[in-house]
Amino acid sequence: MNLGEALLELKAKRSELVRLQELRENSFKFRQGGKKPEEKFGDLSVEIEKLISDIRKLKMRIENANHARFIDAPEGRMSIAEAIHYVSDMRSELACLQKLKDEYREKDRWMRDDDAANYEFQVPQRELLKKINDLEAKKVRMDAFLSAWNWKADVTE
Repeated sequence: MNLGEALLELKAKRSELVRLQELRENSFKFRQGGKKPEEKFGDLSVEIEKLISDIRKLKMRIENANHARFIDAPEGRMSIAEAIHYVSDMRSELACLQKLKDEYREKDRWMRDDDAANYEFQVPQRELLKKINDLEAKKVRMDAFLSAWNWKADVTE
């Protein structure tokens, strides 16, 4: 099984877990003297516990594969785990830069003309937008590269 398949399996197991937990929750109480739910709390709990264990084991296999497999990324050789963190760091930086970009909009929207004269920006808006666009393009490239590797790298038992 490769990482892509393992990630799909993990997603399916998580969805199944949510459905089982909702079923247990929905069948937990019933009207006195009414029809007792077909699903038994204890049986569902055992099934949920087993599924949680399966999910944990699968997550550990994925995590181990992410640390053990190295890729030649556009940014150089790194483990898949490092590449995942690298993309996450770019997402965080993009979020921060977006807040700065919004400062230009706030200036235009809320400040009176005389108030706006009291503020300056360290970077022109066009330069900030270029930085955001460049980082976004880099993130998209790295994301696509990482996704491709997910279908090449194997997960061991």
